[in-house]
Amino acid sequence: MEGACDEDGLDRINADFAAMKSHFGATMVRVYLPQCYTTTIWEHLLQAGVANNMAVILQVAWPLNGDALDNWKLTQASILEVLANSTYASIAPYVFHSAEFGTEPIGDSDDGTFNGDYAPFIDDLVAFRAKMKPYGIPVGISEDWDRPGIMSSTDGVGLGPTGEKILAQSDFIHAHIMPYYHNNLTEAESWAYIRSQVAWYKKNIDLPTLISETQWAWDFNILHQGGANLGFAKCDCGVAQYTKYWKTYDANCPFFKKNNVGWFLHAWLQEGTFNMVMPNGSYVIPNWKPQTSSVLVVAGLGAVLFAWRSSANNAKLLPKPPSIPFLGNMHLLLGGNPMSCFQKWGKKLGPIFRFQMGSQDWIIINDASIAHELCSGRGTIYNSRPLDNKFARILSHDFKNLGGSKYGDDWRKRRRIFVDALGSRRFPIYLEQIDVEALLLIKNLAKTKSTPIDPTSYMKLLTFNIIMKILADYRLEDPNDPELLEELELEVRLFKAFNPAGNLVAFLPFLKIFPQSWVGPKIEDVWDLRHAVEAKLQRYLDMVSARIANGEDIACFCRDLLEKQQEGQLDRDELIELMSDTMFAGLETSTSTLIWLTAELANQPELQVTLQQEMRDVLGPDVCPKHDDTPKLPLLQSCVREALRLHPAGPIGLPHATSEDDVYNGYFIPKDTTILTNIYTMNRDPVKYPDPATFNPYRYIDERQSSVALTKGKVESRDHFAFGFGRRICAGMHIAEAEVLAAAGAVIWAFDIERPSEALIDTEGFDLGLTLSALPFKVKFVPRQNLDNLPLEDLMLSVDPRKIVDIPEKIVDRMGYNCLSFPWV
Repeated sequence: MEGACDEDGLDRINADFAAMKSHFGATMVRVYLPQCYTTTIWEHLLQAGVANNMAVILQVAWPLNGDALDNWKLTQASILEVLANSTYASIAPYVFHSAEFGTEPIGDSDDGTFNGDYAPFIDDLVAFRAKMKPYGIPVGISEDWDRPGIMSSTDGVGLGPTGEKILAQSDFIHAHIMPYYHNNLTEAESWAYIRSQVAWYKKNIDLPTLISETQWAWDFNILHQGGANLGFAKCDCGVAQYTKYWKTYDANCPFFKKNNVGWFLHAWLQEGTFNMVMPNGSYVIPNWKPQTSSVLVVAGLGAVLFAWRSSANNAKLLPKPPSIPFLGNMHLLLGGNPMSCFQKWGKKLGPIFRFQMGSQDWIIINDASIAHELCSGRGTIYNSRPLDNKFARILSHDFKNLGGSKYGDDWRKRRRIFVDALGSRRFPIYLEQIDVEALLLIKNLAKTKSTPIDPTSYMKLLTFNIIMKILADYRLEDPNDPELLEELELEVRLFKAFNPAGNLVAFLPFLKIFPQSWVGPKIEDVWDLRHAVEAKLQRYLDMVSARIANGEDIACFCRDLLEKQQEGQLDRDELIELMSDTMFAGLETSTSTLIWLTAELANQPELQVTLQQEMRDVLGPDVCPKHDDTPKLPLLQSCVREALRLHPAGPIGLPHATSEDDVYNGYFIPKDTTILTNIYTMNRDPVKYPDPATFNPYRYIDERQSSVALTKGKVESRDHFAFGFGRRICAGMHIAEAEVLAAAGAVIWAFDIERPSEALIDTEGFDLGLTLSALPFKVKFVPRQNLDNLPLEDLMLSVDPRKIVDIPEKIVDRMGYNCLSFPWV
């Protein structure tokens, strides 16, 4: 890069990158002696790196060609300007692998007059390194450390005084190992020297190391002195020596891999007879691709940033799977599901490990006790949310919802309002409404007249009506009602926008330069979705407002929210988002559990018989169980527990995020790290759950506390982990558990659930979308009871939404119902 700005234009740089990659398999490019001192050069390098999927090593070079010495500072400023530019801010730190501060600055006495300790240069190194640190770009000097008495000790065995000072201010080592210059070695003598230098670096420097400058010449010139002790006329240089030299590097790939040291071919162009490209455009070594594994490649910013920040805390890094450039570990998720992938790597790396999602490092937890310790024991650190999804930001009015709010005062305020409206005082009302909906469910199922059906729409109607009665005192009658179908369609669109797969730019920032339509949903489509959701919620809000204006004494969440808004506790965006949390996030979870339970029971008709006998023994032959009866039906409770264990609706939960740096068990976990709890794997721990893949409710038959109550005790006493961990735990467990128990009890009492054929329903496969959903299936609901005389009218009349009771706190604790909001927040 020794040309001026106009000489090293984007087209030329891009063409060079493409040729390096295509012809030599290059994955990373080192910039050498750039003599363009503006942002132009770094912008061109960045764009070429993105276009060719290659990383770039920057170099702040001391002007060696007579240019003004101020250019030393201009280069530093131009790099920092690009990093701060909003156009490149999220991309540049990912493409720029590291920065070389100077090229042999100690050997050339750069940055001021040599005063014995190189203080001016070291001061500049410290300052530049500090400015680069926020961007996650490690800094080191590009230097030959074989300088006895300076970089190395006088005897050459250890570090010298200047070497020690430089090492203390370095994140990375860009080593110059140059047998061509040292002692004028011949090509035949060069490999022994290279080996000895690698051994020296491994012994004395415990930092990532690249041999960034090492060369041989394919023709003689006065500056290239290899074997000059033979006399310039007898210089040991030529195409044969050049070819053998570089192929010796390549042939010793296992040596470099063993020592975890990478090397660069110096040079490509503009270094005369060191160049791979000859003046006529041909290559000195034609048709040669070095082994890619012989070149050290750091795949993405995340690994470097983790290493760097952990060193400041004297902590080690969590292990992670081997990564590839740009993608990190994302490729490991292809062709499978994330739970199994995380489980597989957990067996190799341990119960907590890193997983590199492009430019981000995630922490995966496969062990419930670790999840409990971090999310509960260190709740102020591990209970925030990731805020890097731009679509989620749009849809949530800049994260004014409850589920996506970062941990802090705003989240606490919204949760307090949510709890006050949906908590224990009104829980008895919700139970009565749940019982009504359970009876309406079996009434609707009876209309199918024992024909094979997909039960999904019926279960979704149940869940929708329970949510809407709480939200706006509103319900639907028909599982095929267009309004319900519209609701489900909006929910699918919301999931696609919130889903990380729809926001790849967050993980692969270089995609930002491409049109959004190439890499995910269009921004305008996301705004259209937000407007559609707001219009639907506003309709319900207007319905409630109209009823209040007409003098109706309606009690529902919307009324509470309107009152909070009038009192100044909420703005309109927060009101809409709390409605959205209530309406959308809970619909799929309870539905999923009921569908899985239906499938498991259809596969075990003998279990249905035992459940029905339990109901007859406890309640009598003709009594449909209500929620209040379920504590007396331990096998029914056990079946619901087992469905939640084996088929958790949120198999990896909603992601947590750290709100500050932390060290766990000697491992560094930085602020703003995404934390995933692999609930699916925890719920299938063979030690805690023998024969974990089998639906066996009898494993819980002696348990008398509800799942909700068990979440408050010791983690090892919990029946399953489907409700999550910490302050973001499934806060509406009381409602979710109640509706599943009531609906399951009513259906089992009313029907035999039969398969249309002898073939078992597949309960091992699944669709992973909004939730962990069962594959489509059909069953017959064959009536066991006379369902014509269900006491629906009496029960519906008994539900008074204005009835609010006070439950003594001790009773609330015993019941386990003081966790007072919904499971998605």
